Amino acid sequence: MKSISGLLVVLAGAALWSGPAWTQSTDEDSQAAVEAYLEIQTALEINRLCQGLKSVEHLALQDLVADRRDATGWYIANPDNETYWGVIDEHDAIARDRAAAMGCGEKAEALLGRFLPQALSDVFSDLLLAFHFASLPETDLYRIPLNPDEVAAAQRYDMYLQQRYGANFPTFSSTARNAVTAELQTAMDTGEPFNPFGSYLDDYSLYGVLDPSFGLYSQDNWEMMFLQGRARSVIDRVLLEVATEMGGHTLAERGHEGTSYIDLIASTTGGVAAKIWHGPINGYMQGYDGSFYLALTPQGGMRLVTWSQDAGALLGLTATVAVLVNTTPMPETFGSASDYYQDETWMEEAERFSATLATDCVGAGVCYEFAPADVARMLEISSTPLVEFVVSPEPDAGSTPRAESGYRYGQLDTSLLKALYADWVAPQ
Repeated sequence: MKSISGLLVVLAGAALWSGPAWTQSTDEDSQAAVEAYLEIQTALEINRLCQGLKSVEHLALQDLVADRRDATGWYIANPDNETYWGVIDEHDAIARDRAAAMGCGEKAEALLGRFLPQALSDVFSDLLLAFHFASLPETDLYRIPLNPDEVAAAQRYDMYLQQRYGANFPTFSSTARNAVTAELQTAMDTGEPFNPFGSYLDDYSLYGVLDPSFGLYSQDNWEMMFLQGRARSVIDRVLLEVATEMGGHTLAERGHEGTSYIDLIASTTGGVAAKIWHGPINGYMQGYDGSFYLALTPQGGMRLVTWSQDAGALLGLTATVAVLVNTTPMPETFGSASDYYQDETWMEEAERFSATLATDCVGAGVCYEFAPADVARMLEISSTPLVEFVVSPEPDAGSTPRAESGYRYGQLDTSLLKALYADWVAPQ
């Protein structure tokens, strides 16, 4: 945190957010809706500059930004995807300029503080959802088990919120519990089936692939699955936050051309130990039921990092962690890099790179690392940004298996990795 200092105490007397900070205009294209988006996006950019929030709080604020973006009506007015994101980029640039002009003083602190109670409420509510789903019987379709590290991390964050809110915490927590109870009841009473379109989607989970081990089926309640997603996401975020802090690091959220990554900063030196550019990914690799992140090191290596002992144990010390890179330019017959990746011919010209077990893991579990020379070659020879990422607890595992539907789900987009490598590693 640079100069914002009061945010850790101003919430002691803050009222719990219980609704939007403004009333959305009936005209979604109105300047009021656009200005509302710019205001919260500016708050997000201020935190990237000043680091006044924890990473999990920044990400909650980022989710709120997406809600405000939807209220602008830009997507309706610009159905073309490229035009839509062009409009967003233009307004995000305005927000970055406003944040830079405001700096990290009292005005910045006040703006960030406007949205912080809402972000904290969302984090806590989603943690309540996580413990609800974890408490369900093992046979319940909606159960989401939590490992000991995840439980401990959530409890530590709960203690942090208690300290932050002080005497107001009982009111804060009671209001959140009532809201979560109402959400669950509404989902059970009025939730639509996951698959309202017939059998076509029977083969697909939230990740878009066929894998019955996900526990997601066509008869699932869509609203309940949305709540599950929120619960799983916040547990991953809190675990990452707590594990890095206990390991002597802090997290700094960064932005890059419409996307984001996380700097892992060593508390003792203030230097960037790694740039976390991808993750978390949960349970869609071969037999691996933990979560992992991909990080770029200052030397140009790439690491798969786990943040819990349980996830590390599931992956093991003799796992297969590999990347397959296609070296043949995409034929004109394919409409996109994704279509090319799904075709059988993609594998015919694929070069394989394997990671080895890292002895100095920054995570709480195990780490595997791709050598700097291998990462440089991956980025140099890849015909498209898409590569295949293979993770399996089994040694010498091959490529990611296809689902029964024919879908191959090891696809990994390396566009952000390539950009970070060019900006951070290459100039050294």
